[in-house]
Amino acid sequence: MAGRQEVPTYRLRYETVSEDQIGPYTELSRTEYENIGACDPAHMTWKHLENPQGRSLAYNLYEGELLVGRICFQIREFLFAGQKLRAGYLSDLLIHPRHRGAGAFRQLMSRIREAPGLDLIYITPNAVSTPMFRSALGFSRTCELSVVGFPIRSGAILRGLFRGRGQSLSFLLDGLLRSFVWLARISIGRKPPSLRLSEQRPPDSEIDALIRSAASPASVEGRREARFHHWRFRASPFNRYRVYYVYQDGDLAGYVATRSEMYLGYRTLFIADVYFDERIRAPELRHIKFTLLEQATREGSDLALGIFMRENPSLARFCSFPLIKIPTRFLPQRVDMFVEPLATSRELPVDPARYYITLADLDLF
Repeated sequence: MAGRQEVPTYRLRYETVSEDQIGPYTELSRTEYENIGACDPAHMTWKHLENPQGRSLAYNLYEGELLVGRICFQIREFLFAGQKLRAGYLSDLLIHPRHRGAGAFRQLMSRIREAPGLDLIYITPNAVSTPMFRSALGFSRTCELSVVGFPIRSGAILRGLFRGRGQSLSFLLDGLLRSFVWLARISIGRKPPSLRLSEQRPPDSEIDALIRSAASPASVEGRREARFHHWRFRASPFNRYRVYYVYQDGDLAGYVATRSEMYLGYRTLFIADVYFDERIRAPELRHIKFTLLEQATREGSDLALGIFMRENPSLARFCSFPLIKIPTRFLPQRVDMFVEPLATSRELPVDPARYYITLADLDLF
């Protein structure tokens, strides 16, 4: 019949991401984005091929031999109760603009729960994709991650909240904030004599020893061995992190990783990951956090911010004064983490306090 449109015929493939797919992946990304990591072949190679915990897996949607859609599983290894869990973090969902519609989306997502070789899948979707993931997949578990932080420069924040009407207060508030940070640092945030921070990367053996000693068998924790640590914070050609290694009495006892990034129009110092053993207590943690606030001030950041599973006891120690929990009403959306166990032989805890999750375990910043 004249004028009748032919319905596209799609083929869905489950594939390990390879060198041959980096070009089609970046070309697909350029149909939607520009000047971000997903459009950079070197970044996509780092992200999907060089992860020491495994190359990414993907459901790829093709029309003929043309890639028109993808959903990737970044491999993350977790430890729980002495067992290794192989997880897939869902990322890079994208369908070519000419092929978007309910049919292509349903077909792309139709076999997510059938991904072989994975014990669980999880995702922290953005505001646009959250309703789609809720309706299409119906994840069995949802945890709300906490956003914690501290305002550094009030002017930009007040202008964002009150559309410029807070400008008259910004000079006063900025002065009060600077005075607070200075007074608190010299009174309760002083450096304990046994503590030392260094940006020089220690030997792999020391990082591995720290991870082994600090791991909690009661929590689901992402593996942070030296090879993953280097890949996540040092090797990216697109992202730049700053890592402080924490020494107590001369021995490596923890680290904290940060990255500076524009976020919702604010210059933000993100606290990407923290990991400490039991030797790092409240006085040491306060000094570390005030050091981060000083870094944010020197870099001209508007705020310092981190995303954590704050219910976890180890992370709760860090998510305390001077950091404050940002109420959900001040955020563009809740930061939900959807979790779906795939292996029936592996029991996962339901309590959010049993999960040690930071930005290092996600595909954000």
